[in-house]
Amino acid sequence: TLTELIERIIRLFALHSREEETAYLLAFQDVILDYSRNNPADINSFLNWWTEHRDNLALTVSEDQDAIRVMTIHKAKGLQFPAVIIPYCHWSFDHRGLNPEILWCKPEESPFNQFSLLPVKYSSALRDTYFEKEYDAERFRVYVDHLNLMYVAFTRAMEGLFIFAPLPARDKLTDAADMVHKILDDKAGQSGYSSNENGENWESGDFHSLGRSGSKGEREQLLISQLHSHEFTGKLRLQYRGTSFFDTRAEQRIHQGNLMHELFSRILCTM
Repeated sequence: TLTELIERIIRLFALHSREEETAYLLAFQDVILDYSRNNPADINSFLNWWTEHRDNLALTVSEDQDAIRVMTIHKAKGLQFPAVIIPYCHWSFDHRGLNPEILWCKPEESPFNQFSLLPVKYSSALRDTYFEKEYDAERFRVYVDHLNLMYVAFTRAMEGLFIFAPLPARDKLTDAADMVHKILDDKAGQSGYSSNENGENWESGDFHSLGRSGSKGEREQLLISQLHSHEFTGKLRLQYRGTSFFDTRAEQRIHQGNLMHELFSRILCTM
């Protein structure tokens, strides 16, 4: 079976001896078991299923575990955490990437007004052109979207917020880092905010250990340091005397005959 095949692979490559991989192996075996219950348990079918669904699978970690949860800002929307770390706070406030956005414009001036809709590649080159209005509208929309993204990221923390934002190279608001430093520069000199001489490190509030929440009480944790994998082929045998479990007339007569034979064999005759 597929589960036995995975067990053999684990033993063949001694994966069960690698402590750091134990959680992933257990989770993978659970996936194999769940798949085998509802799908064809052959290797080709599973590989096709795995290729399609593997990106949606992840380890399930208890909220009580002392660990860092890594997620996107969009995933964190609506959630709160004692402490939040934003390691790469420098996303652009404009479209960036290898595939530029396409604007579908409704031209009003000749000769472009011969088309009801016209696809135009989004670029700063659209300034001072027939499509400047559409360019400004799209740029404003993206700008507001990224400001909302900053709001979501900065309002998830309940106790501590740590932001890593590179120093701006020029006096322009082109990305999230520029916005962070602009806000902090405006706070310079106000009570509750402090920084070093170069304005690289800013602090507000007092550092203290958050500790661990005791609202749910202390729970005993069972740590599995090594996965135990065994060969069950030689330990399991088929039971051939299972005909009595089939409710058919023929099987009933066979079972009754076997029972009578067993009874008669136990009769002791004395002379």
